[in-house]
Amino acid sequence: MNEEIHNFSENNLKLNLGCGKDIKMGFINIDYEEKPGVHLDIIADLSYGIPLESSSAEFIYSSHMIEHLDWIKGANFLQECFRCLESGGQLRLLFPNFKKIMTAYVSNDFEFFSDIIDYLNNDYLYYQTMVDNPKEIIKYRKNNMPPSWHYSDNADDRRKVKLRARKYKYMIECIDWFVHQYGEHVALYDNEMIKGLLKDIGFKDVQFSKYNNEIDASNPIRVKTTSYITAYK
Repeated sequence: MNEEIHNFSENNLKLNLGCGKDIKMGFINIDYEEKPGVHLDIIADLSYGIPLESSSAEFIYSSHMIEHLDWIKGANFLQECFRCLESGGQLRLLFPNFKKIMTAYVSNDFEFFSDIIDYLNNDYLYYQTMVDNPKEIIKYRKNNMPPSWHYSDNADDRRKVKLRARKYKYMIECIDWFVHQYGEHVALYDNEMIKGLLKDIGFKDVQFSKYNNEIDASNPIRVKTTSYITAYK
């Protein structure tokens, strides 16, 4: 558990856990580190717990975070969500829909992956420049600097940049990206497993949900490849 417990005077808190750059107004936005140009309300490693009091939140939102946790930490994270929610509170959980992704692969559905390949290759262009000429990017983005590891001389950082400077062409490369994401994804989850974990923890009602444009990111790749689950305490 994170050592510092944060107290908020407001009732009916809304939490955005593992938010990255997706800062939501009216939410307590929490992640393990701030990205350039992004301000978090709380900086905390959520794999060790949620640094808030029990029964303090009415709504918890977490998008594409749980796959970054191993199965033990993932189960503990869901338990922490249950602890922090008030009675009747709601958890909205998003993660990769591996059944849909792998079904498309087994079906040899290249059309399913074509826009994903285009999307990933947009990143390739940036990271390839970071491999070949990082000083050019630094000069170009001097008022909006990328994370420092992008242009660091550290060998591990250079390796991370080179991993991202991969030109995508084949469906299996997309599968590799969804499963591993350069080593950032740690475990695979699906609807049945998440539903079972939530039920075992004590959530009363677990529903398979759909994309909601009022709260979910509108990136078409995410929309197409995401599982949406809503659970009530």
